[in-house]
Amino acid sequence: MIELRVYEPNKPPLIISTKQTIKPGEWNEQTQRVNARNQDADDINFYLDKYLQDLKNLRIERKFKNLPFTFDDIKGFFKKKNEKTSSYIEFVKQELAMNKEYDKKTKTQHENTLNKLTDFHKKDVLFTDLTPEFIDRFLNHLREKGFKTNYVNNFHKNIKKYFELAIVKEYTDLKNPCKIIRVKNELTKFDALTTEQMEAIRNLALEDHEERLKHVRDMFLFACYTALRISDTTGLKTSSISIIEQGYKLNFRSKKSKKPVNLPLYKLFPGQDKISFPEKIVLQYLNAENEYLFPRIPEQKINEHLKILAHKAKIKFNLTFHVARHTFGTVMSSKVSPFELMDLMQISDLKTVMVYVNINETKIVKSLENIDWNN
Repeated sequence: MIELRVYEPNKPPLIISTKQTIKPGEWNEQTQRVNARNQDADDINFYLDKYLQDLKNLRIERKFKNLPFTFDDIKGFFKKKNEKTSSYIEFVKQELAMNKEYDKKTKTQHENTLNKLTDFHKKDVLFTDLTPEFIDRFLNHLREKGFKTNYVNNFHKNIKKYFELAIVKEYTDLKNPCKIIRVKNELTKFDALTTEQMEAIRNLALEDHEERLKHVRDMFLFACYTALRISDTTGLKTSSISIIEQGYKLNFRSKKSKKPVNLPLYKLFPGQDKISFPEKIVLQYLNAENEYLFPRIPEQKINEHLKILAHKAKIKFNLTFHVARHTFGTVMSSKVSPFELMDLMQISDLKTVMVYVNINETKIVKSLENIDWNN
């Protein structure tokens, strides 16, 4: 990022982003300009000269009016300049490029929001374009296109997030328009496996040539027993698994939530031989010489193999890896409190937990069978 620094005695420098980014080797420290290694050097240098000239003109204007020339004057000038000409799209792209925490999937989702915005507006979207009326029309446009309510609300959440970030970084003084537009998520019924369906998958007789299918089956079942997301399951390192007197434990930090995962595997889904089902899977794959517990298989291939497993196990709904997480939530909802379930699944709020507490039809029937209708 190329920044403009303004100095005043006895004060830390005022740093103003020019919104231009280059590689370190493309900057000439002596001339303070972009060198010829960058193919757009002339255009960027012209832009930088314009930035400096605007600052000089502001100083001349203040002096002509016998007004002081302070940091606040400079900050106010560039804020107004940014509001009138700054691209919200470019701001988000820069933030995504600099963000090292988001995984590829999250970045793609946020980029998709930008694509939908530009498709709707038919041109670049400036901060000044994002009024409450604009946001409202954009969300209605998505609904008319057939997008589900929760999917539309995710777009709203993404726009709100980056507008708020621009305010925090003093990129704009405008109010966040998304705060005025109220949206509500629908409580969605998710598919989850019954204990019988899990057993059917576990007991599938797979051929020797179906080794990868077996790996996917074991990874999926391990997620059913632990509520791990696909990124955490595929990226689970052997160093995250330890053994104590009672059995095996998991200790690591979730890639998506950044929350610590501390699971006593020996206490989850115990088998008849005193070894839990997740421990049995660990024992099959644990090898100190391997960095990862499971073989490295792309997410797309995993979900393709899950469709094959669903067919073999006669499961009628679409089997995806996220079904494993819902399965854990459904099973454990009848065994622990919602607050304990929040900790087990690394969830921050009770509403989200209630989404995972997915009572399936079989459980409803069993609950009704236990009712004493004569009382």
